[in-house]
Amino acid sequence: MKTWMTLLLAAIVLAAPLAMAEEAEKAVGDPYPLGVCAVSGEELGSMGDPVVKVENGREVKFCCSGCVGKYEKMTEQFSAELDKKIVALEEPLYPLATCVKSGKELTADAKVFVVGNRLVKTCCGNCEKAVEEDPAAYIEKLNAAVVEAQSKDYPAGATCPVSGKPIEGDGQPVVLAGKLVKLCCGGCKGKALAEPAVMLSKVYGETK
Repeated sequence: MKTWMTLLLAAIVLAAPLAMAEEAEKAVGDPYPLGVCAVSGEELGSMGDPVVKVENGREVKFCCSGCVGKYEKMTEQFSAELDKKIVALEEPLYPLATCVKSGKELTADAKVFVVGNRLVKTCCGNCEKAVEEDPAAYIEKLNAAVVEAQSKDYPAGATCPVSGKPIEGDGQPVVLAGKLVKLCCGGCKGKALAEPAVMLSKVYGETK
């Protein structure tokens, strides 16, 4: 009995660090929104299946394992470049004219930043800090605002980008890179989140 209990306890002790490591690797916020490698700029899939990594809570995709090493050596530089691309991609259709935290009107001094692969605007640094501490809650607010703002102008006749089936009613809405995408059902959501750039290309004709 003692031997069995000893082995069980040892297994639990060894498993705990692995579980913590897996938990630390979970992405926060939106999936990687671009169709190109975060380092080389090559189209994802051009060199085989993309390599997916979570760096500092952010999902990042690469064309090959060699680019992963380059990103890890210069994370700050590549992360800043990725932020710029996300801002350029999402800012034209940003859904709010007010701070997502305080509700105050956004002015020329507003904080514009990216958290969890998502563009966010706040009225001040204190609100920016609050968003960074709990991004999920505020990204949920942004998603609701996107659905409300973009539903009326959604491409007429668009089908589900995953299944190709017609959209019945309002369908199953999902927000990818700050843009509304309507799915035929909840079962298509996982595939849509796994390939945001592909879904956006099918609905809006975007390729990058």
